[in-house]
Amino acid sequence: MKGVIKREIRKINPSKLGLRSMTVESFSELGVGEGNMNYLCKINNKKFICRVNIDRKMPSKARDEYRALKAVEHLGIAPKAFYLHKASTTCLFDFIILEYIEGKAFRMKKRTYLKEQIKEMAKILAGLHNIKDDKLARSNYSYKHYLDGGLAYIELINKRTNMGFESELKNLHNKIKGRIPLREAHEFGLIHGDICPQNIIETRNGLRLIDWESLQFSDPARDIANIIIDMGLKDKNLELFFDRIR
Repeated sequence: MKGVIKREIRKINPSKLGLRSMTVESFSELGVGEGNMNYLCKINNKKFICRVNIDRKMPSKARDEYRALKAVEHLGIAPKAFYLHKASTTCLFDFIILEYIEGKAFRMKKRTYLKEQIKEMAKILAGLHNIKDDKLARSNYSYKHYLDGGLAYIELINKRTNMGFESELKNLHNKIKGRIPLREAHEFGLIHGDICPQNIIETRNGLRLIDWESLQFSDPARDIANIIIDMGLKDKNLELFFDRIR
């Protein structure tokens, strides 16, 4: 597959990638994601990411991510999508060519995030959630659906462990439920859909989000709940986040 993808990249019009010529200097495997094979591609001394859809159950995954990235490009919070290759007789895989973002991913439940990072994350999500573009995939799951599902997980954790997390998790659940109003369909906005620390990149110019194939028009509380839980926000940091995302 690697050779086939590399050969197809050489056929791309350089202008599509913002280049004047096309010389593929290196093409190395970064690893396998959730249904994607990722490559680091260096062309004319410029780095790009090539994401190849290998998920046969979701044949439109690369196309969905390309469309999503174009929808949020003006926000400056995601890698720029340069090129979409649709599967053909010469290459049976869809793939997209993206801007390479220099930086490092957040760690899960780091719990030592800077206040400025929390403020910036809230600002990023607020900007995204305020976009009312319902042309993308739509999900009618409300925040209540996910909160109720969270209670089931709390009970499961309590049954299978002796780590005493139940009261803390229920307290967090109640805080979220008490602070986020029930949103009707007309209040839906764009959501990332898979927001977690490993999809948040710290760069010299601030935070950027990656892995956008789950972007959809839905309840913003889904992103908010994921951030709060995965980043372990609580107490003053939680209050700061809620204050800035309004």
